[in-house]
Parts: sequence; structure tokens; C-alpha cells
Amino acid sequence: MRVLLVHNYYQQPGGENSVFENLCRLLKRVGQEVIIYSRYNSEISEFNLKENFWMGIEGFFSVRTWRDIRDLVQREHPDVAIVQNVFPLISPSVYYALKSKSVPVIQVVYNYRFICPNAHLFCKGAICKRCVSGNYLHAVVNKCYRQSYASSSWYASILGYHRFMRTWNRKIDVFMVPDNFLGDRLVEGGISITKIKKNVNPFFVEDYQPHYQQGRFILYVGRIVKQKGVFTLVKAMSRLSSESLPLYIVGDGEDRNLLQAYINRMNLQHKVRLLGPKWGDEVKELMRASRCLVVPSEWYDNLPLIICQSYATAKPVIASAINGIPEYVEHEVDGLLFYPTNDQDLAKCIERLNRDLDLVDKMAVNARRKAEQIFDFRSYWNALELVIKSLL
Repeated sequence: MRVLLVHNYYQQPGGENSVFENLCRLLKRVGQEVIIYSRYNSEISEFNLKENFWMGIEGFFSVRTWRDIRDLVQREHPDVAIVQNVFPLISPSVYYALKSKSVPVIQVVYNYRFICPNAHLFCKGAICKRCVSGNYLHAVVNKCYRQSYASSSWYASILGYHRFMRTWNRKIDVFMVPDNFLGDRLVEGGISITKIKKNVNPFFVEDYQPHYQQGRFILYVGRIVKQKGVFTLVKAMSRLSSESLPLYIVGDGEDRNLLQAYINRMNLQHKVRLLGPKWGDEVKELMRASRCLVVPSEWYDNLPLIICQSYATAKPVIASAINGIPEYVEHEVDGLLFYPTNDQDLAKCIERLNRDLDLVDKMAVNARRKAEQIFDFRSYWNALELVIKSLL
């Protein structure tokens, strides 16, 4: 089978780019022929004034993408297309081009861009669903995208136009989501429930060796921004005794300096270490040496890749009981759940794994088992193959 993969790479490295690369690898691993069409947001930094102007127009409908995709389909004859991110360079014109050539379209969804201009359903420090019903003026008034009226208006207009044209329902055959919560939000936003299919992230458990020994610190890996809950995590550390395990924070983000100042103000330098951004083997080594990982999300974070990575390493997860996360993290089975934003509840979970080593051992075994049974690429392919066969 010939599969066309389409993705507009984000400028900053992150989970979605990694997931796309895993999908490419997975399809080749199971014997499918892969054709890739991609653009990179890093191109934007090289644009001149005229190119920036045209990007504003082609965000609605890129003629370049329309021509490229039609030519590619004519030349390569893919059986199906799997589309990930299309904003801003590829644009929704990819769907029109594929449908004009009768190519079935599977849209894999890892954020809320189809119903929210900033893609996060998070605004001014709180969860926000004001745009879900289709009134994107809320995003403009609140400068939801990069705190800019212009950028927010642009994305709001793009979504408004394609909602009016019914692009998502008319041109996309299947929306593949990692959890039911995300699927339900898409349905609230007007996408047909019959088009929603659930599947996990494409992921290779074999890339991670289980390490069942109890580690010497707890670990956070992710962007340093308030909606990730990292400030709540640091506050929870202030509630723990001096004998508790330290917290190592891996990542970078726009709130990193604020977080360091917060740590200093709370006099937690002896308990919390900011390690900066790390990737690949460095992160794997830190996970192996940790007691557990913490995912303290305060926004709708859909099956963060770090949960898959943690479980594959046989490390329990302490996570917010928010959106789709409880669909994968089972309380007292392979992790602990706490109420989002509640630092006291989070502190109790951390303290519990500090002292209850039998529970840590049990959850470590269960975490690795779940990774092998649910998160491994074979499970993803089995579900994806069924969807593809239903479209051919």
C-alpha cells in the first residue's frame, strides 16, 4: 500500500514532530510504501515582505500546496493520505487537492486547532471553550494567538472561513484522535461523530529499556509554561519535607526565567533543579534514573508523549486528572492522579511515592506492561489498518 504523509513541521522541536517521524518509521516497518509531503515553519524566518504577505493569503488556501499535491498524486498514486499539521504553510487546500484526486483523507489530531485559533483551548491562564461553537471573535478580542490582534484575527478568519465552507466535514474522511475527550471536543465543534476514531500515538517501546530500580529523584520533562502545571509542581515541592526526593525539571519555554525566580523566591534551590532542554539519550538516561515522572497539566493535554516514554521505561506517572489523561493513567495501578492545579493534592501523591516503595514497584511493572500492550507500534498499526481498509 502507498501512503502519503503530510505535515507542516513546527519551528520548535516537540512531541508532534516526533510523533510524525514515528509514524513514518512505523509505516515503513510494517511494509508500507511511504510518500512524504512536508513544509517547515523555519522557512518563515527567510521570507521577505512580499512572501510574508502571500503567506497571509495562502494560509486560507495555498495554491502552491494545491498544485504540489495534485502533481504528486498524479505521479505517485497513493492509496490513502494521512495528514497531520497543515498550518500555516500547507493550508487546508491540501484537503481539496486530495479530494479532487479521490484520495481518502485521514486527519490525525493532537491539538484543538480545528476548533480553537490558538489550538490549546487555553486563554489568559485558564481553560477556555468560547470558540468551540464557531464564534472566533472571542480569540481576536482576547488576543489568544501569541498575544497579537493581527495573528489572532488571521487564524480566527481561517477557521471561520473553513467552518463556513464545511471543509472539515466535506473533505476529511476520518479524524484520528488519541483519546475520547479530544474526539468529544471536536464533535462539540461541529465535526461529525461518525468521523471520529480513537488510536494511541505511534510509538516504539523497543527504543526504551525498562529500569525497575527505584530512582533518586522525580522528573518533569516538557515545555516550561504555566499551562503545563510546572509552577503548581514547584509549589507542591515546597510542601514536602527536606528528606523528600528532589525534582529535576527538563525543558525550556517562555516562562523559564519566571520559574527560576519562583524557585529562588520559595528558597527551593536545594529541592528543585532546572536542567534546561535535553533530548534523546540524555532524557532516556534521566528517566531511567528517576523514581517517577510528573505530568501536572492544567490545560487539555492529549496523551502527552512523555507518558508513553515513561511507561516504556517502567516508571510510574503522577498526572493531573484532566481531559484524556485518565483514559491512560490508572490511579494506583500504573500511576497516581491528582486534581488539576491542586498543589496540596499533588504533594500528597509525591510523598506517597517517596515512602510506599512496594506501590512504586507494582506500578513500575504495570506501566511497562501497558506500554507493551497498548502503546507499542503494533497496536497503533492494527487500529490504523482497520481504518484504512474501511476507506478503500
